Order: sequence, then structure tokens, then C-alpha cells
Amino acid sequence: MAGRWEFPGGKLEPGETIEACIVRELAEELAITCRVGDVLVTNLHTYPGGAIELIGIKVHLTSETWKLSVHDEARWVGSDELLTLDLAPADIPIAQAVCTQLANNTKSAE
Repeated sequence: MAGRWEFPGGKLEPGETIEACIVRELAEELAITCRVGDVLVTNLHTYPGGAIELIGIKVHLTSETWKLSVHDEARWVGSDELLTLDLAPADIPIAQAVCTQLANNTKSAE
């Protein structure tokens, strides 16, 4: 998916939990640390070369800066911009769930 935006993450290692996976992947890809929260959403997406299952997990970052190791760019965007990005197709349902969660949080805070 070169040139498209994706959420950070990667493949589960044998015997690894999804929680351990996201901690490891964020450390490897962005050199950040986090506390793992709940699963937000899962998405099974079929590409021409095969299917992948993405698991969107809520995390709380415990470090303030990042260093890119495998990505060309990283940035924070608001929910108003998130769905306008050229996202990898499998990431679109994750982005939609993030936007829905943020909208629900805003409504409950009012």
C-alpha cells in the first residue's frame, strides 16, 4: 500500500497476544511506548493477494515523541480530516470506527 495512509501495527508473532503485538509494533515502527486499552473494532479485508484481519486497539501513549523507522511520514489528524486521507482500503473501517468513537465521546461530554 505504498503511498497510502495506514494505522501502525503488524503481524502477530507465534504465541503473542494482540496487546503485546501492538506494544511491540509501536515500539518498532515509531519508537513510542503505550498502555493498551480495549479493542475498538476488527475488520477482515480481502485484497487480490489474500485476506488480512485488522484489529483496531485503543492505546494511551506513554511517550511524547516518535521516531520513524519504517514509515515515510506520521502525523496526528482530527476526525474531520481522517476520512479524507488516501487510506489503505483495510484501514477505512478502522478510521470510521475511530471517528464514531470520537463523536460519541463528544456527545456524552456535552
